[in-house]
Amino acid sequence: MTLTMTSLPTEKVISVLNHLIEICKDGQKGFETAVESLEQDVELADLCAQCARQRATFAGELQNEVRALAGTPEQTGTVTGVLHRGWMYMKALVTGGDEDVIIEECEAAEDETKTAYEKALQQYLPERLTRILQKQYSEIKIVHDKFSSLKRAARLY
Repeated sequence: MTLTMTSLPTEKVISVLNHLIEICKDGQKGFETAVESLEQDVELADLCAQCARQRATFAGELQNEVRALAGTPEQTGTVTGVLHRGWMYMKALVTGGDEDVIIEECEAAEDETKTAYEKALQQYLPERLTRILQKQYSEIKIVHDKFSSLKRAARLY
């Protein structure tokens, strides 16, 4: 007897995608907040700006998929994301836009993003969506690893 896995009901798939849209929107706005807080490090600001654009693209791709499933895509991030951005902004203000603090906050947010994608990829999603999420996840891991490397390098000084 062969067991075949069927994908989740459409409503659940939409829910999974909408959660990732919120996560991507949080990331986009978080990276934009980081850019605003970075005064001295143009290179880091450029990296954060690229990441913000990447997350906007990811959110747009996922929104299109939700629409294709006849769902209503999320348009904003989460309340937790708003609180995190506020915390990052306050820490940056208190530390004078300290790049190390911003790097640490970006890396922590990327940990959460990776976890959200890992959970989504454990769901039985349609193959097409799984491919999209795997592609986005691999790019998210690259960004996470960049911030992890920057964090380790900052600790050396």
